[in-house]
Amino acid sequence: MGSFLIQAAAAVALGEPNIILTRYFNDRIRIMIHRNVRPRLAHLAGFLHWDGDPYW
Repeated sequence: MGSFLIQAAAAVALGEPNIILTRYFNDRIRIMIHRNVRPRLAHLAGFLHWDGDPYW
């Protein structure tokens, strides 16, 4: 994340302009693209299905 071009691409992809404005990012920073559990599991393990009402 140290490069301005990488920060700009991440800001556009995530829709977060603060990525460009902050100075906290350096070469060791990683961004988690799939932050929500359901889309992340759908991406990693497409064979899993969520129960609509687990308490039924």
